[in-house]
Amino acid sequence: MTSSMTSFNPERMTPHVWRIPIPTRTLPPASATNTYVIVDGGCAAVVDLGSADAQIRSALCEWLMAMGVQRIQAVIATHYHADHVDGLAPLAHTDLAREAPPLYIHRLDGVRLPAHVAWTEAPRQMAVGTLAVHLWHAPGHTHGHLHVWVESDQLVLVGDNLSGDGTVWVGPPDGHMEAYFHTLEHLKTLRDVQAGPGHGDPLPNVAQAAAALRQRRAMREEQILQLLHQRPLTVRDISRALYAGQLAAGAEFVAQRTVQAHLLRLLDVGAVRRSWDPVQHSFTYTVS
Repeated sequence: MTSSMTSFNPERMTPHVWRIPIPTRTLPPASATNTYVIVDGGCAAVVDLGSADAQIRSALCEWLMAMGVQRIQAVIATHYHADHVDGLAPLAHTDLAREAPPLYIHRLDGVRLPAHVAWTEAPRQMAVGTLAVHLWHAPGHTHGHLHVWVESDQLVLVGDNLSGDGTVWVGPPDGHMEAYFHTLEHLKTLRDVQAGPGHGDPLPNVAQAAAALRQRRAMREEQILQLLHQRPLTVRDISRALYAGQLAAGAEFVAQRTVQAHLLRLLDVGAVRRSWDPVQHSFTYTVS
């Protein structure tokens, strides 16, 4: 590697899967997005390359060739956000991808990609060399979010539905809190499985991580209800009360969307109601 690519540090997670944190323009506190490479024999699949930087792409291809990879068989996006997909389409035009591998993504997220990016509806199962790789629809962070399950290695790549660095945000128009809860409940059933999140370090116990995050979301909803018992509040009011002094610069809109997603779920179950405030030009929420 060149000296300018000293940050290119592949880490082997399992016999067939490597994690490479790549600098991306992502949301704070994260500064990098995890790219994952699934390798078997001379074949590889690349998951979530979020940088279109030509030097990073070159370093990745050099490393793959040094690993004995002769062909990139597929590129996979767990979801459509730029810090997970920006480098996938350019990767399809490298020498290792001479057969124009498909960019697999769920159709609900594929339609959100730029018009010039060609994509293919993700199959439920594919092969990387002799490995069976399953692509599960796991909505929450986005409506078309995917999990990548490498059964032989007892590893699931969870994109932004879990995080090893900070928290997860789920909010409209991309995310849906009730769908996210169902996804977390599924992850809680996976025993003795590790997870590769989109950001931060690997999670050694996916069931435990999902249970902790589900509990955290339940705590947030209880806090929201406690605030609304005191007086009617807007999304902004609630966000500032919950996250006062805790947010990284530029992250306030993320917190507000997560609060909004919680409120929409609480509306659906009848726990809160809302009304339009013409003075504040915003909805206010109260407990039902």
